[in-house]
Amino acid sequence: MILAIDPGRDKCGLALLDYQKRVHRQEIIPTKELVLYLTPFFRKQAVDFLILGDGTYSDAIKNKLEEITELPVYLVEESRTTLLAEERYRQDHLYRGWRRILAFIKSKPKRPVDDYVAIILAERFLEDNDIGK
Repeated sequence: MILAIDPGRDKCGLALLDYQKRVHRQEIIPTKELVLYLTPFFRKQAVDFLILGDGTYSDAIKNKLEEITELPVYLVEESRTTLLAEERYRQDHLYRGWRRILAFIKSKPKRPVDDYVAIILAERFLEDNDIGK
C-alpha cells in the first residue's frame, strides 16, 4: 500500500492506494491534526511507501512524519497537480443540467482537491518507479 500526502500549511490531502492505483481511502485533514491522525493509522494499516509532495510546507511535514514512523519518506514533484486534481474531481463528479453544458469552462470544484492531489502524487510515484506493472 502507498500512503500519499499533499502537504499544506492549513490542510493535507491523504490518499491510500494499492499497486494497481486503486484508491482505498482519500480525505483531507487539518495539518495540525496530522500526527494525531497518522499515529494510530500506521499501527492499523500496513504501508509500504510513504509519499510526500515536494511543495508548500513539505519540509515541516516530512519532519513530523519522521518522528512517528520508520518508513522512508519519498518526495514527489507537485508541478501541475492542482490542475490535474481539479480535472479528476470534475470527472468523478459529473455536473448535471446547465453546469454540464458549461463544463468546458473548467469551473473550480466546490471543495478543496488536496485528496485528489495526493492520489496523483501516488500515481506519479508508481509510474516513475515502475512499481505494480
